[in-house]
Amino acid sequence: LLRSILGNKNTLLKKIIRKIFKKLRIDMVRPTSPDLHALVKRYAYEKTFQVLSYNNTDSFVDTAKNAGSLSALQGDLKMATKSDVVLYTNTHIKSNEMPEIINELKSTCTQKLIFHTKNYDPKSTEQLLIDSGFETRERHIFPSEICFVCKVKD
Repeated sequence: LLRSILGNKNTLLKKIIRKIFKKLRIDMVRPTSPDLHALVKRYAYEKTFQVLSYNNTDSFVDTAKNAGSLSALQGDLKMATKSDVVLYTNTHIKSNEMPEIINELKSTCTQKLIFHTKNYDPKSTEQLLIDSGFETRERHIFPSEICFVCKVKD
């Protein structure tokens, strides 16, 4: 960022800007995982929201409530109810279970799906989502995590 603004010269100015960023506690390093709370805030407003996960997800429900969702639920995929926006986050999905899970999510989600997992090939995961009837709107791809925001196709 600094190189594009200042070029390769002005090292004194670069040091000053870095010091300002450090004082303001602004991290200049690229994030290593998707900001799921920001995605929940963006998509849960005035929608029914549901978190389906095997991890601790109380904070996502609180984020959705604070963002103005009509209802925010937490549960298991097997007992899920229909919701406008569904956040599915699971770090330990077996590859043979992935198509079945995505099909179950399709029957649960009416508008948007936020699908988050770790250690999977982004292209094959996105293709599974597309084949199951989702349209990819956003891709958040990191070295060990992926997150897709999808819209349900009509």
